[in-house]
Amino acid sequence: MNNKLDEAMKEPGAVYDAPADVLADGDLNDDEKRRVLENWLDEAEQLSSAVAENMGGGEKAHVGAVTEALKKLKYGPGA
Repeated sequence: MNNKLDEAMKEPGAVYDAPADVLADGDLNDDEKRRVLENWLDEAEQLSSAVAENMGGGEKAHVGAVTEALKKLKYGPGA
């Protein structure tokens, strides 16, 4: 794994501004993109739960955007 991928796997939002940026990253193959996006989705779902319980720290949960990016990765840009 390269440093960028390592960082993205730990904290995707620190490496990419938006889930669509993962799709546009030519340095990652589709499997790496999927893994980064799945980690981001997990993180976003946890954040959404925390916000719902008034425990959020002001971060933006990207559940919808990550889900959309995963769908585009799986089915293509027209999905």
